[in-house]
Amino acid sequence: MIWVPRPFSMAKVLDFLAEFLLVFLIVFTPLAYGAVHPWAIGIFEISAALMFLFTFFRILCADGIKILSVPLYLFALIFIAYVSFQLFFSLYFPLNDCRSFPGSVYAWSTKTELLKLIAYFFIFFSVSNLIRTHRRVNRILFFIIGTGFVMGIFYLVRYFGIPAPRGLINKDHYSGYLAMVVCVALGFLFVPIAEHGRESHRSSPHFM
Repeated sequence: MIWVPRPFSMAKVLDFLAEFLLVFLIVFTPLAYGAVHPWAIGIFEISAALMFLFTFFRILCADGIKILSVPLYLFALIFIAYVSFQLFFSLYFPLNDCRSFPGSVYAWSTKTELLKLIAYFFIFFSVSNLIRTHRRVNRILFFIIGTGFVMGIFYLVRYFGIPAPRGLINKDHYSGYLAMVVCVALGFLFVPIAEHGRESHRSSPHFM
């Protein structure tokens, strides 16, 4: 038997890198204390930007440029433009008693949140254009549910006084995170049943 190497595909490499970064963010953000520290936020934003670049070049490598048309893209870009507009006027036209223009009161905080907002848009764009097959959706959901399960085990272990990684420190953040993971897990559990029932209903004969 002669082994024949598969042809190199840049599209598959970009697919793998973008999905790897998405999985990395799913696992990294809760373990890095909820990604609330500057170093964790920096890693989050850099990873989101790289994911966007990989996804964008993956689209260019495809046969014809096909970008998923989502109305939320427009609303997200409008909101980003609005925040950028506020930041621009707060930097170049400082707030004083003679000006009542609705610019940002605290420019540094606005800039920080604007970078996060752009990173969220990058992730949303990448996921909506990259994770579109049933297998990939299941794989991403598996990592989300698995990470939430591990975080729950860490919390229970610490509750009984055994040292364990802390992950999310703020209890409000932790409860909100687990609430989202539980909802995702329930959807992952019941959606295949609904799809199976819908397919069986379509395949069943209709009698007049």
